[in-house]
Amino acid sequence: MSLVISCYAAICGGLIGSYLHVAATRVPLRLSFWGRSRCEGCRRVLGPSELIPIVSYVIQSGKCKHCRMPLSISYPLIEMASACLYLLAWLLIGLRLELVVSILLITL
Repeated sequence: MSLVISCYAAICGGLIGSYLHVAATRVPLRLSFWGRSRCEGCRRVLGPSELIPIVSYVIQSGKCKHCRMPLSISYPLIEMASACLYLLAWLLIGLRLELVVSILLITL
């Protein structure tokens, strides 16, 4: 059971890290961070398989599936860091109120 929860914590961390990175890159450009993700090169809307944190970057060799424009390495790095921090918080704290505080601080 602990392995399942550990995997869940890491996956949640990767997903939240991915979303926060996209939001952080869009806000300075005054773009909506609620819209669909697009390739910066060909402007094509990304499909579900292209939105899986870390995995999609590796499968696509760090390039857009259609125009082959290189993707920033910052995306998988932020996603991995966030996943590791969420997992570490779970492993060190466990299911206690402090975990919620830690996750909120990590997210900020």
